[in-house]
Amino acid sequence: PELLYTKTQSNYNYEGFKSGLSINKIDVPILLGLEVFNFGRVFLGPSFQYILNTELSDSGFFDEVKEVGSKDFSLGAQFGIGVEFGKLGVDLRWERSLTNTETDYIGRLLNENLNEKVQVDTRSQQFILSIYYKFQ
Repeated sequence: PELLYTKTQSNYNYEGFKSGLSINKIDVPILLGLEVFNFGRVFLGPSFQYILNTELSDSGFFDEVKEVGSKDFSLGAQFGIGVEFGKLGVDLRWERSLTNTETDYIGRLLNENLNEKVQVDTRSQQFILSIYYKFQ
């Protein structure tokens, strides 16, 4: 098991307007692995995410953003490979979210007095490269 703080930045286009979304979260991957040739490994397992904060920037679509919200918990999966050379190691992982995670923007649209809700699918799919050093 691991405990990681992650910050991601995504850019979206919606009807010609661009916006950026920043997500701060805690990731807890629980990976099971198999050693290969005494220096490498393959691993896979679930990854649990808890969203701490979401922030919308440069929306251009809303005159005013009243609320940005998302589900607090999501579930993903990771699998990857790694090698170790003494105390130095390198991992390459692929992560994919398994749950529907949407972020809702609620605000006043350009030139209108109505509140509009826009949903963006924020399921992650990413490669993660880790380089580490063991002190033990």
